[in-house]
Amino acid sequence: MLSVASLRASYGSLRVLRSVSIHVDTGEIVAIIGANGAGKSTLVRTVTGLVKASAGRVLLDGTDITRMPTERIVANGCVLVPEGRHVFAAMSVRENLMLGGHPLRRKLPARERREAEKSELSRMYSLFPKLLDRQHQLAGTLSGGEQQMLAIGRALMSRPKLLILDEPSTGLAPIVVKDIFRVIKELRDSGMTILIIEQNARAALAIADRGYALETGQVMLEGSAKAVLGNHDIQRAYLGKEYKAKSDLR
Repeated sequence: MLSVASLRASYGSLRVLRSVSIHVDTGEIVAIIGANGAGKSTLVRTVTGLVKASAGRVLLDGTDITRMPTERIVANGCVLVPEGRHVFAAMSVRENLMLGGHPLRRKLPARERREAEKSELSRMYSLFPKLLDRQHQLAGTLSGGEQQMLAIGRALMSRPKLLILDEPSTGLAPIVVKDIFRVIKELRDSGMTILIIEQNARAALAIADRGYALETGQVMLEGSAKAVLGNHDIQRAYLGKEYKAKSDLR
């Protein structure tokens, strides 16, 4: 589904990505873990065209998207849920969701758009029942967890081939994180392909099929989620000495 080969990116003279190569197969969750400054967010921003690659190649389902503008990448089926959620605070929950469905509606004949819209809204409300209860509420008045649900729902409204989540657990209570990650796993189980960027390595690897550890803009470790989770260096760097006693997200 996604193939990233020897990708490099910089901010001015600061090189952030140093020949990063990853792949995400159809129907799997792949987790990218690493500390602040490792280049995780820059990686997904480069994949989605928000940062321009200085070298390397990005393929989405066989199509080269390396130099595409972001709106075309979205139209091709790759959608990013950014860190910090970035919902439209002054718009209602329903209006936020409707905006997310715009790329899908553009692809459909006029007679099919209303039915597709109704179908996708129904699917989002089924996936996130709290959004149904708050569909007329302003997005800015939602809790952090509800805003994260809305951000994910908004992205899903376009029926993407690949869903990218950048730090979905940031600022959320542990019980909310557990609920969000349960939904992410359910999406994968229904056939969705997902790339998740996370500092919360335990939560991400607990639901992932494979994982990569990024450090100073380079892939330092890759393998099955179980292998990455069991790596001694990963446990010491990201999970802490109490890791074995903390398996509540499994």
